[in-house]
Amino acid sequence: MLIDFSEIKSGYDFEKFAELFLRHLGYKILRGAAIGSDGGVDIICEESLAYSQGSYRWLVSCKHRSRTIGQNDDCANINKLFEHKCNGFMFVYSSNVTESLRQSVEKVSSNRYAYKFYEPREIEQIIISLPRMMPLMNQFFPLSHSRFIKMDQDCHCQMNGHQDGLYIVYVQDDKTQKMVAHVFCDTCCDQYTYHLNESKIEYAVLTLKKRAY
Repeated sequence: MLIDFSEIKSGYDFEKFAELFLRHLGYKILRGAAIGSDGGVDIICEESLAYSQGSYRWLVSCKHRSRTIGQNDDCANINKLFEHKCNGFMFVYSSNVTESLRQSVEKVSSNRYAYKFYEPREIEQIIISLPRMMPLMNQFFPLSHSRFIKMDQDCHCQMNGHQDGLYIVYVQDDKTQKMVAHVFCDTCCDQYTYHLNESKIEYAVLTLKKRAY
């Protein structure tokens, strides 16, 4: 595994990660992570349906464990689905799910309700393949990020001044498909991202230092 999920220290922090992870995937967050009792609901999100003006509401359960997650840890609660007017179950986990829990969810769903599992390897694969996920990786998994993105965080461009901001621009190399990161000052960042926009290449920007005005 490239991402060490133990870098997230609390269940609430993992819920915040899951909320932002889903938002970056294009889900609309209707109810986000909250401290305290959640009534058995961690997150409610909405997915726009392709070729339709409708949407699909997901009841999201988040679990942050150092061991496998089984039926004693979670379940597909059909009453909660109805209570919150959701259409399907989603599970975002920091460790693998047992086969018994998976089968339990399948049985409850019974081909009537959709369900999705986001387990560690799938989460990792999504994160490392999308530039827009890199700032999120840096925020929640800084050590994993530094191992994955080996880079010099100094800007060597001649236009950089002491008052300039510094930015990391993440982009996927079109030949190797590997994620690469470049550090730019204000002017160079603007020029580089303009080129990426013109070429319709996905990228993400992380601010290392804000410009001093």
